[in-house]
Amino acid sequence: MDMGASGNPAALVLAEITLFWGVTLLHMIRLLFVTRLSLANQVEDIAHMAMGTGMTVMVFPGVPMGVMRASAVVFALLAAVFFTHAGYGRGGHRCQSAAIGAGQAAMAYMFAAPAHPPTWLPPSVAGVLAVCALVHGRQLIGARNRASVTGASRMLLTLPHAGTLMTTAAMAWMIAAA
Repeated sequence: MDMGASGNPAALVLAEITLFWGVTLLHMIRLLFVTRLSLANQVEDIAHMAMGTGMTVMVFPGVPMGVMRASAVVFALLAAVFFTHAGYGRGGHRCQSAAIGAGQAAMAYMFAAPAHPPTWLPPSVAGVLAVCALVHGRQLIGARNRASVTGASRMLLTLPHAGTLMTTAAMAWMIAAA
């Protein structure tokens, strides 16, 4: 499974890097400047920053295989943490933690880049990511409806959710197309 830039047009690679790095920066800005984020939202932002950084590294040309394999291990551990948190969480954060855990597991799968995965695995991972995109869409709508402020603060509350939705959809597409 080749997730890197080999063979892809330069414009596509640049668009992917821009999307993934842009989402990473949005979550970082939100962490730095939105003061009323709950601890759960802060943890989610950190997880999404890790995923955005990972996706940027993944599509960047010439990344050494050792970095890819080490990243697979890191994302597998993050997936385990979020799935555990989903098991012990409560309310809406269970779904969000499960979706983040699934995203982290998909990242581990993409970094591991199995050459000959079972035929059922890529469509299954892409399907799970599509469900995660729905969860993130629900989060986006909820954040937009809850935002009582206007202007830049409202943008910092909602835009990272939109970016995460787009990144998750891109991940599903990359796996399904591979």
